[in-house]
Amino acid sequence: MNKLPDAIQKCEQIVGVPASEWKIKIMRTKWGTCNIEKKESG
Repeated sequence: MNKLPDAIQKCEQIVGVPASEWKIKIMRTKWGTCNIEKKESG
């Protein structure tokens, strides 16, 4: 069962900003980043 869409929707409601896209990456040293100006994460 894929719970990621539900988690993303919940986060969007908390933050008040919809996600324009999301990606899954293999991260070896850092877990993620945010670019507030572009409204994206990496």
